[in-house]
Amino acid sequence: MAQAVKEAINYSTKNDLVLFSPGCSSFDEFQNYEERGAKFKELIKKYVG
Repeated sequence: MAQAVKEAINYSTKNDLVLFSPGCSSFDEFQNYEERGAKFKELIKKYVG
């Protein structure tokens, strides 16, 4: 997911909206959608403050 967030930031411009919408459940990396969403928020804050 970290690579996907980096790519989204690299391709976006000011005022763009990056929507995180996985196409399927993640049975390997995260226990549930809440954990996955929290990781997404953490990565966004890391890269854009």
